[in-house]
Amino acid sequence: MRAVKSRTPKLASHWLNSQVAETATVVLTGAKQPPEMESTMTTPSTPTHNSATHPAPRAPWWQSLGSLSVAALVLVATNGLYMLLVAFGNITDYATNYAFVERVLAMDTTNFGQGQDVNLDPDIMWRAIDSPVAANVGYIGLIIVEALAGIVLLIAVIAWIQYMRGTVTLAAARALATLGLVHVLFVFFTAFITVGGEWFSMWRSTDWNGLDPALQNAVLALLTLIVVHMVRDRRVRDQIVRDERIVE
Repeated sequence: MRAVKSRTPKLASHWLNSQVAETATVVLTGAKQPPEMESTMTTPSTPTHNSATHPAPRAPWWQSLGSLSVAALVLVATNGLYMLLVAFGNITDYATNYAFVERVLAMDTTNFGQGQDVNLDPDIMWRAIDSPVAANVGYIGLIIVEALAGIVLLIAVIAWIQYMRGTVTLAAARALATLGLVHVLFVFFTAFITVGGEWFSMWRSTDWNGLDPALQNAVLALLTLIVVHMVRDRRVRDQIVRDERIVE
């Protein structure tokens, strides 16, 4: 009987040559390797930063007291308290400031301190309103706006605190603060400085002249309004910090 030669060495050599050829093709052409080869050739990747598991560090609680958001809160609260006190004083001591409103509307001291009804300018006296009814209506209207300004600003304070606690958006708190501050500007800038000062020529009177206090209050309200709109949303700021940390 003729012995049958084993074909196993030839088959093993043929398989090895085909594997070497495939590997060379992958290296030269950049073709994707089979999954079983990829699993043996992968290397550990560099871990990336996860903003969900590694949030941006928060500042200490005492440091937040010096933030612009807290400064805006204090300014809004001060404006609100001031307007409520003004309205309360005008209600409980009605006669004192009623006399001021009455004399401003009557324009009978717009003569640079020469006394009441002395040397009044006929070119402007046609603007005068010498009516107790009109004076009362105007005065009560001012008290209502002052009270509304104080109430809205105190509501804005509550909303601002809730924003700092994360339960209200900055847009809502800022809108309430802006609304209240616009009421303040209406009282002191529109009513006192514009209407009283220019139309009824309060600047000519030395006895009944409230332009300096009105300017003071209008400027303080305007500065508060600027600070309120300078505050950046904490959530947006934190997101920017997280994005910067991811890029780094």
